[in-house]
Amino acid sequence: MIISAKCVESVEVKFETWTVGPLVLTTPIFRNTDFVRIIDRICPVAEQAELSNGQVAELVAQCRLSDPRALYDVVCWAQTYGIEALYGIRAELLNDDRLGRLLDDIYPHRARIWGEWVATIARQYQVDFSRLHADTMAILLAGKYDPPALEGPRPEPGYNHLGIWTQQLKLFALVCGDGSLPAWFDLLDGGASDSTTYVPQFEAF
Repeated sequence: MIISAKCVESVEVKFETWTVGPLVLTTPIFRNTDFVRIIDRICPVAEQAELSNGQVAELVAQCRLSDPRALYDVVCWAQTYGIEALYGIRAELLNDDRLGRLLDDIYPHRARIWGEWVATIARQYQVDFSRLHADTMAILLAGKYDPPALEGPRPEPGYNHLGIWTQQLKLFALVCGDGSLPAWFDLLDGGASDSTTYVPQFEAF
């Protein structure tokens, strides 16, 4: 028996490892429901900007869904999850200054953005939102609210229908549709009797 052997020159192969995680599931949903397009239409930025608000918003949402980080740490998240390879976006562009500008831009329009996106999702995935159920729960925060020595987030006295300014009343609102699937939720100032708190959100639908 004659056995012939062929010499094959070894080739060096370079491997790179990225932690994709749940992005493999969430990315198609964002793309199939026009998430970026909706935000860019409602909150456009200057043409010379390297990233649109829609692109940044999608990546912030991806971070929250996969591995929640503080805004200053989103760059590290993007490096870990291989965002440059997946999106073609340099991680350093997702700095906290850019993310802060995004939040400032979309905050006044959040009801419209959420409404349009949920409506798009309902059409794409045939979710029945023809009948909505709304529920609210009052949350009372009590305290003196002394200003802290350092700057930072803190509860502040606000609206309370009883007129007690040292007790801030917040209203957690949840709206559900088909199969108890949440269609909208928010934390609002005011009491349960303040029906006007719902107006912008329902107008969005």
